[in-house]
Amino acid sequence: MLARRVGRVGATLLRCRAPCRYSTTQSTERVRRFYKEAGFAAAEDGKAFVVTLDGRVLKTPEATEVLMPTEAAAAAIAAEWESQESHIMPHLMPLTRLAMTALDVVPKSRESIIDGLMPYFDTDTVWYWEDPERTTMSSELHELQTTTLTPIIDWLEERFGARPETTTGLFVNQPEELVSAVREWVEGLDAWHLAALDQSVRALKSMSLAAALLEYRLSPDEVASASRLEETHQIEEWYAAPCPAAATHATRAAAQPHAQAIGVPKRSA
Repeated sequence: MLARRVGRVGATLLRCRAPCRYSTTQSTERVRRFYKEAGFAAAEDGKAFVVTLDGRVLKTPEATEVLMPTEAAAAAIAAEWESQESHIMPHLMPLTRLAMTALDVVPKSRESIIDGLMPYFDTDTVWYWEDPERTTMSSELHELQTTTLTPIIDWLEERFGARPETTTGLFVNQPEELVSAVREWVEGLDAWHLAALDQSVRALKSMSLAAALLEYRLSPDEVASASRLEETHQIEEWYAAPCPAAATHATRAAAQPHAQAIGVPKRSA
């Protein structure tokens, strides 16, 4: 019975993977909380950690034990399950969703995931800058972009061996050597980091910011702010008030459940 109910929750998490991953609305498929206590423990091999529900190991819809690489990761997922009240709310379980994606989806769909991510590099928000000659507000935004985004572009050039192109227009083509280097990096990610990249890219609408996040170059707060630079500037200019903290928090929260957040060890370059 426990396995069947966990499977229903897991299937809901994976089924809503793309459209619902960052949703703030409740799932239409409601499963009552069917356990008394969520916890975590060291796995039998002593090299990983498991999440438990009433002492039984949590499994994915494919019946794979949820083995986490660090104690912090297992504790974080256990906390998600423990925080559920009368019903299981998948939209409040981003780390569980990330784990099940890494364990069940990535091994079977690596190439399709990578193919789905690479177009974000072509339309990356970091490449598109405001024309400083258009208006005074445009000039101010351009200065803000220069201050915020130039260090990111500098890092990308250092990390991947070619400098990204930027534009004040509608289209820009990146150097082939840069695109190839980024794809090679993505293809070299393990299942955990690829699942984290997938979630971060879709939240930020930016491969470059997600890469900086995964490589520990920027924090979740920093990439969230960078991804909302133009929007934040416009809100502050037009409404003469700071950008609502909730808006930036929502973007940060969406990007947060990645390898860095749950304690997956940093990849070596």
